[in-house]
Amino acid sequence: MVRPASLQDAAAMDEITVAAWRTSYRGAVPDAVVEAQHTGPRGDFFRSQLPSEPPFHIAVATAGSAVVGFVHVGPNRDDDDPLLSEIWGLYVAPEHQRSGVGRTLILHAFKWIESVGGSEATLWTLRDVDSTRRFYEAMGGVWDRAEKSETVGGAVMAQVRYRFRFSDIA
Repeated sequence: MVRPASLQDAAAMDEITVAAWRTSYRGAVPDAVVEAQHTGPRGDFFRSQLPSEPPFHIAVATAGSAVVGFVHVGPNRDDDDPLLSEIWGLYVAPEHQRSGVGRTLILHAFKWIESVGGSEATLWTLRDVDSTRRFYEAMGGVWDRAEKSETVGGAVMAQVRYRFRFSDIA
């Protein structure tokens, strides 16, 4: 089930983000950066964002009463098309990856963006994490050749941007 995130979900979202970094990014990100991930700061960020209101939307996927993933949508942070929505984050607990949770969350995000008048979205992902890139491509995302780098824990991490045109998604 997918529902709007509540303030009480912030800690679970924080834990899921750290767990996903530690499993999904290992090998593509320096070990020191992966090991430096810890709960706390992201939880504070999520608490400041919840409950979300347009132009933001944060939703969680649940299995029973447990939060197993989340998606965070907001305004596009790039200067080239400020009217687009951007998927700021999509994380699934490692034990629920490859079970359809990510697909359910991203389709939920697309429907929410359409409900507020959008027809496209972008997202940034790490260039060297093949599994996430394959997932976004399977969901209809197209790498639009935009790239940027961000320094995290002293390591420079290359990112690529995917664009989703909802009319092209089955």
